[in-house]
Amino acid sequence: MWHVIPLQRNVKITRLDWLSYIFVSFLGFGIIKLLIDSIEQNLEAGLSLLFYIHGLCLMIVLIIAFRYNSTDFKGAKYFAFLLALFLFSDIFSSFGYYLGYDNLSYFERFFYTMGLCFTIIYSKKYIAKSLSEKDRVI
Repeated sequence: MWHVIPLQRNVKITRLDWLSYIFVSFLGFGIIKLLIDSIEQNLEAGLSLLFYIHGLCLMIVLIIAFRYNSTDFKGAKYFAFLLALFLFSDIFSSFGYYLGYDNLSYFERFFYTMGLCFTIIYSKKYIAKSLSEKDRVI
């Protein structure tokens, strides 16, 4: 993921982008609070802080991914899709484990498999882009 951060230096951020980042952050914190409140009775003491930190990291990664989508690379949308699918996989696995819903593991595996598919597609696009840039430099 660290290879996408330098590519975002040329991305212009408008007021609408800032408003959408703030809205998504508040929405994300609200969803994380709702999730933690629903599974808090099954958590060990002090583990809820770890879930907040994990949720914050996931939101930062998704914001980076969707900013990367604003660059001129056409494969960037696959990077955003793969991270979003891995996020959904993580949420469903947490719900399934802590709430005892074993059937959610099917959704978790589906989103994980789709995330892996988008990882392969993104890797192919990124390698093709890297090879074409290497040919231009030589």
